[in-house]
Amino acid sequence: MRTMVRVGWAGCLGLVLLLAGACGPKKVEITPEEVNQAVTAAQAAHQKLMELNPPQTLEYQSRVLLKQAEAALEKKDFEDAKAKAGLARQQAEMAYQARAQMIEETKKRLDKAKGELELMYFPRVDLITKYWDAVDAIKQKNYDPAKQLADVIEPAIAKEKQFSVGGPREISVWAPEDDVHRYGWPRLYENIRSDCTLANVVDTVEVGKRVSYLRMFLCSRQRTFYFVENSKTGRQGWMAERYVSQARAEKH
Repeated sequence: MRTMVRVGWAGCLGLVLLLAGACGPKKVEITPEEVNQAVTAAQAAHQKLMELNPPQTLEYQSRVLLKQAEAALEKKDFEDAKAKAGLARQQAEMAYQARAQMIEETKKRLDKAKGELELMYFPRVDLITKYWDAVDAIKQKNYDPAKQLADVIEPAIAKEKQFSVGGPREISVWAPEDDVHRYGWPRLYENIRSDCTLANVVDTVEVGKRVSYLRMFLCSRQRTFYFVENSKTGRQGWMAERYVSQARAEKH
């Protein structure tokens, strides 16, 4: 009797396990539509990354995985195609975030450099040129050269500020005789328009007179303006660079 009982329990246990296996979760089949959606999402993520003009080292992994996913899809290996597409999308999204962060940080660094240059007393022309080169590189999506220029500009500005000599920040106003005959004495303006032109005359300064240099404004590569104060009248305003330093104006 004992032997029969043991056999009965063993048989029941085997039957339970067999039934559990039969009733367990079945493998879900992957449909072609799901795979196509996964591959399309990976392609879109990779294209979004490529719009940031990444170096090959940054986009290589997602590109290789995407090609593998597309090849598996052609062979109708849906499981492998979906898995590779998912990895390709993840890699592209991570690379995009890293690239976008680098670009944003470079822009902020250049904005800070611009602000520091504008507060300096006649900063070196080559630093201003490098700044505009970096701005142009950003516009052309050449983000790595822009970052390299920022890496050069920042320490150069810090060094320039460290060794700058204090003292009166005054400049002499200059203008060609033809300009004086045609337009009168150089003018001070209240505003700088968005198109880098000056508006609203607030004062004039006789050629040869000295004014206090307050700051500069880098409006465009071709147009730099200086905010000065006419010590004779006490009025402040913006003046075109050519009336402050013809030599600097010609270097643009």
